[in-house]
Amino acid sequence: MRWILFGLGLLFLALGAERVWRLRQQPATVTKSSINAVLFSVGLAGPAYSFVIAGSALYPFTQALWHLMVCVLIGALELTFLSLRIQHVQRRTIARIVIQSAAVAALLLATQADALRRNIPSQGIEHVSDHDATTIVYLVVFPAYVIWGLSQPVFGNIPRIRRDLGRRPINTIALLLVTIGIAGFIIINAIVSVFLNVGRGELKQTVIDLSPAPLFICGVGAALLAVGERMYDEITARVELLRVAPLWQRAIDLSEHELHLSVRHLSTPARLQRAYVEISDALCTIRLRIEGRPSVDSVVAALEQGSVTDDPSVPTVSQALPDRTTRAEDLRLINALATTYRRHRKLEATADM
Repeated sequence: MRWILFGLGLLFLALGAERVWRLRQQPATVTKSSINAVLFSVGLAGPAYSFVIAGSALYPFTQALWHLMVCVLIGALELTFLSLRIQHVQRRTIARIVIQSAAVAALLLATQADALRRNIPSQGIEHVSDHDATTIVYLVVFPAYVIWGLSQPVFGNIPRIRRDLGRRPINTIALLLVTIGIAGFIIINAIVSVFLNVGRGELKQTVIDLSPAPLFICGVGAALLAVGERMYDEITARVELLRVAPLWQRAIDLSEHELHLSVRHLSTPARLQRAYVEISDALCTIRLRIEGRPSVDSVVAALEQGSVTDDPSVPTVSQALPDRTTRAEDLRLINALATTYRRHRKLEATADM
């Protein structure tokens, strides 16, 4: 279990490093900084907890690091989901969250020596009446702070998931996975807290051993949030680009104007958008001698034949086809032309075989 936590922690560190590198040119925002803090705090908390072994020379250090990272995580989570709900987070709100997390961390560090000497983090207390300042910090304040902090994104995400499922399915599924994982941690922390406060500390490890499951679910959700939509956009853009590429090249070949710009440095979605722009520009300049009534099929036939003319009395392709008033209508027309042109090319290739 400890190696699983260690590995999952490294996964979150990798996600954090990738995000920092990918967004390095963008200005710092509350949301950007708080998400980075979430990823790195989980990334450090996992390996730290995997080495929280009583009797080890590193035990005090790893216990302190674990508590510090959890306090940072709770504050960062609160700030992340607060910044997603409202456009501008006030400075005093940010200060309150930072002070709140720092205060809990300071209490834990101040009582750590006594807590470790009495093995409170592992054994807890026998009866509620045995509470003192140290046990209240470790067994009441800290678990309550963790459960309270984790419950905020859960309750905040539920309406967002229901609202965005149809609009952004990949991100919504990723958010659902993160929410399920966080809910799992809430349940685990609540059960462990009860056991430690009623003299059943020996059952703590059994419950803690379930932690890799919600952490793994959170990791999958976080990875999907990081790359899911970008991968989907990349794949769909590649498919669309394959479909419009023959028409794009034909439009460039037949146009007398220099429409084409280098696209090697562009991403696939950006190349697809450039293809639409250049095809649209070509349709506005190319004049074709079209046999019969202008239609998608007759335009494609003229494009294949290369029936280009510079006669100003002949309308451009864009003028010959039905009027379009919106960008969406233009895209539908280009897609229809691209699909028909590609189909004709395939039929020609089949006939030549």
